[in-house]
Amino acid sequence: WGFPPSASGGPPGGPAAPPRGSLDAMTSTEPRHAATPWSEAVPAAVSMSVVLWLSAIGAGAAEAFVHLLLPEPPTVAQLATRFGIYAALTLLVLALPTGRNSVRWAVAVLLGGIGTVSLVVEPITWLAAGGSPGLFLLTADAPALVSATLRTAHLVAVLCALVLLFRPAANAWFRRPRQLAQAS
Repeated sequence: WGFPPSASGGPPGGPAAPPRGSLDAMTSTEPRHAATPWSEAVPAAVSMSVVLWLSAIGAGAAEAFVHLLLPEPPTVAQLATRFGIYAALTLLVLALPTGRNSVRWAVAVLLGGIGTVSLVVEPITWLAAGGSPGLFLLTADAPALVSATLRTAHLVAVLCALVLLFRPAANAWFRRPRQLAQAS
């Protein structure tokens, strides 16, 4: 929520939180201010970036399934490779809230750099060979249109996520000195 809990355990200026372990605590709608490694410290830009990276990966996975409906569908090996990559990238994106700058740069290079190139090479090659976007829109079948829409959504999500990952608040958060968690 962005505010540290008050001495009473509830939000600042708000009611005291029910005692832990009580029935009220389990059914309360009051936010809990548990001390987790990232819950309150992660800037909104980083949190939104994670959502957008995961959306981009989801759009890529959906596009892979739509390609099964095209005249030249991907092979099982191609799909397995693609989904293995998506799984690894998902784990990497989910590590962003840990605040490790190396994770941020890995996501930026792998998804924001290499991933973006992989998304735009095919359309750029097609355009350079004389492809007409207008003619494509008039003659494409439904799977091709859905695939193009997913590719566009994928690219927009990647670009927005990349920008958010390097906003000033995100930069400051990733560069902050990290404190080791203390055992209770």
